[in-house]
Amino acid sequence: MVLAMLNKKRLLRSSSGFTLLEVMIAVAVLSISLVALFGAQSHSLSLATEAQFNTIAAMLAQEKIAEIEAGLLPYSNGRGDFGKKYPGYEWSLEVSASHLEGVDFLNALDNTILYKVKLSIAQTKGVLSYTTIYYGRKRNAGEQAYVP
Repeated sequence: MVLAMLNKKRLLRSSSGFTLLEVMIAVAVLSISLVALFGAQSHSLSLATEAQFNTIAAMLAQEKIAEIEAGLLPYSNGRGDFGKKYPGYEWSLEVSASHLEGVDFLNALDNTILYKVKLSIAQTKGVLSYTTIYYGRKRNAGEQAYVP
């Protein structure tokens, strides 16, 4: 009888199952894994948003520089937005005369003022901004910006 009870206790102890400690360790490992996974997903989303902004801002900056070169936008400080076409984006210009020393061929041109244009594109409600610097000069009437 005592032998039967000992065999029964051994059978109960050796029965398969998880202890509370094993379950707690498994839950902790799973929790750490999920936190890392969700953090990576969040970071990926913020990088995608930043990449989208940089792509659109570079295109809008090229558009403004083309307007300046075409004479549609004067070489002067200013700011504005892109209207209904690109809501949430705004631009600002900081224009100053630029003096490049050591560039002799510019000195030979009469009445040529080289302008340094700092063009910034930013989100109206956001923290992202894109800035580029462009050097240009006013064109005479009928003069092409680029002569092939």
